[in-house]
This record gives sequence, structure tokens and C-alpha cells, in this order.
Amino acid sequence: MTLAIDADGCPAIAGAALTPIAKGWSGDKKYFVETAEGQRLLLRIADMVEYDRKKSEYAALSKAAALGLYTPQPIDFGYDDAKVYYLATWLEGEDAASLLPSLTEVERYALGARAGELLRKLHTLPAPTDAEPWAVRFQRKIDERLAQYDQGARQGANGETAIDYLRQGSALLQSRPQTFIHGDFNTTNLIVAPTGKVGVIDFNCYNGDFGDPLWDFISNTYMEAPDPHFFTGLWNGYCGGRPDDTFFAVTAYYFAYDILAQLCGDSDYENCRADGSAMLRYEGFTRIVPNWYLEDWGGAQHQAHRHRPRPHAAAHRQKHL
Repeated sequence: MTLAIDADGCPAIAGAALTPIAKGWSGDKKYFVETAEGQRLLLRIADMVEYDRKKSEYAALSKAAALGLYTPQPIDFGYDDAKVYYLATWLEGEDAASLLPSLTEVERYALGARAGELLRKLHTLPAPTDAEPWAVRFQRKIDERLAQYDQGARQGANGETAIDYLRQGSALLQSRPQTFIHGDFNTTNLIVAPTGKVGVIDFNCYNGDFGDPLWDFISNTYMEAPDPHFFTGLWNGYCGGRPDDTFFAVTAYYFAYDILAQLCGDSDYENCRADGSAMLRYEGFTRIVPNWYLEDWGGAQHQAHRHRPRPHAAAHRQKHL
């Protein structure tokens, strides 16, 4: 399969139809590709300045594929003088964000549990053996945010509460494990196949990164009102049952950091609330278990494999963000 990219960055593949994909936050150009043989692929194209990031992203796809998970399978990686690109298989199904409203509570819990199991498998991919301790790395992130906050961020009670929690809980990060992390594990990137299998797309946030596996749960923050059944299932499925107090305390710590990041005006959070939705979930960090977590569903995990939600029959394309 030969890809040609013209001076305007427009691609062409002999004998294949390319349809632009407009959705998503990244600056990549994305295309749905259907070959003459009926093969369905995803093409992502970026400027050459993104070469290292795209190479890492493609490597992440390869590692995930090696685990046998339902993820895009890498096909080809290449570049010319101006552009870098890769091709991967198209993941059939409907994204979980679109599917959830049509599901029952039991189905939403089951979907979340299977997504949690998927994430746990992704986290079996190890970090480098010489990785800098996570506590040191993350404290640097906190210090950078504190400096930004002191220089004129949207200061207020929420920020002060989050900062107090970060300072009081710094010992939580000592000796935290480090693994591969996806970087954007949220419902728009979870794909439910027609068979009910759950997969994940969009490794675009990955840049050879690794860290505390619980950092991947920070993607929950993009939802003002997380679906309680789905996210309870997600956390229970990941942990093999109700999470322990360490899980709850560490994830609460990361949500406190997220509040600080939003108040500092990070462009990655421009579409997110900075007025304390996470603060409300943790009641000003007077608790470590968020108020949406359903304690009475802790023993219902066996339902995760008995109730498999199916995407609508007509849905064959999902968002590749």
C-alpha cells in the first residue's frame, strides 16, 4: 500500500477511498480509509515536528496489540520531508459515551467493569527499569503548578483546599509503582464492538510516557457528572472488587492536582469546569471516596460478564480522537 501526500498535506492511496474525520482535539489530520479489498483503516498525519510523539504513539499501539487487546492494530509508519503518518486498523463499534445513555444500570456497570479489566491489562506493560521515582516526578509537576498559581491563576477557596490536600497527602506517592499509561482513558475513547467486546483507541496523548497506573483515572475529570454505575464498575473491574483505601486516597490526590491544573489555565482543560466539580465529589476533600461511588454495587461484579451491552446495529464508526 503506497501513500502519497501532496504539498497541501492531502493524502492519496491507490485504489482506496479516504474520508476526512473532523472530530477530535488533536492537530492531526485523520482519515477513514477503505481499500479496494474492503479493508478498513485509520490514517493519521502530523507535521514532522511531531515525529517523536507519533513514533511513540505507534510504538504504544504495537505494545497494546501484543497483549491481544481490542485496540487498533498497527499497519504502517512512515514520513517524508514535511509529514509523518501511520496506518492502523479501524476499530469497529460505538464509543461508550454515545452508548451509555441507552443502557440499563446493570449494563452500564457491566460495561465499566470490562473497561476496568482492559485498563488493568494495559497496565501490565512495564515502565523502564531505570525510571525516576514517581514521587519525585510528580512533585515537580505540583511545584510547577504552585508557581503558576502564585503568579496570578484563578485563586480562591477551591485552590487553597486542593493545595492543602496535596501538601498533607504527599506521602501517598512514595514507592508508587510505574507502568505504561494510556493518557486519555475516557468514555469517548472506549469502543464497544458489535460482539460486546470493549476496546480502546486514541493513544495520541501517549509520548513514551509511563507513571503511576492510577494516574490514568484522571480522565474521569472531563465529566461534570460521571455516570455512577459505569464508573463504579470501572473502578471495581480494575481492582477485582471494591478498591482499597490506598486506591481511593491516591485517586483523590490526583483529582486535587487536577483542580489546581484547571485553575492555572492549562490549555488541555479549556473545555473543563474549574469551579469545583471534583471538589463537590470529594466534599472539599473531607472524604477519599467520591460521592458518586456506589458502595452497594461492590458485590455485583459477577454481572460484568452476564450483561454485555451491544452497540446499535447501524453504528459501525466510532470517534478516533
